[in-house]
Amino acid sequence: MLSEPLAGVTVNSFAPFPACRHRGRVTIDRLVVARETWTVPAAELTWAGRREEPERFLAARAWRADTGLPERVFAKTPGEMKPFFVDFGSIPLVNILAKAVRRASGGDTGAQVTLTEVHPDTGQTWLTDTAGERYSCELRLIAVDPLSAGR
Repeated sequence: MLSEPLAGVTVNSFAPFPACRHRGRVTIDRLVVARETWTVPAAELTWAGRREEPERFLAARAWRADTGLPERVFAKTPGEMKPFFVDFGSIPLVNILAKAVRRASGGDTGAQVTLTEVHPDTGQTWLTDTAGERYSCELRLIAVDPLSAGR
């Protein structure tokens, strides 16, 4: 009866590395253990409060370039249950991030926004279907029945 709720809490609480302003990608050989991550106080993202959309978009892009963020990230704010995708080349997605930042910093002066690299990025995906279309894949397992492998 408690296995599913406890599993959800355990999985969502698992954080093997402490939060910090910037943590590089952590790998063991070719296995990515943790993606590159930036944690920023929501109050520092002043571009999110700009009223004019073109100014907000250009300011967000300039901030991204200044901080060395990749073009595409996953964002997590205190008010969101799960991270959401942000492409800094997309006006609608930058607007969604700005709204989430404004909501997060509304009354909480210590609110943090966590941005995590998309890895692999769109040009680095390796799983293809029969038509040659590429897909992202976090984990790939292949199971073979040794008794029927020779048939």
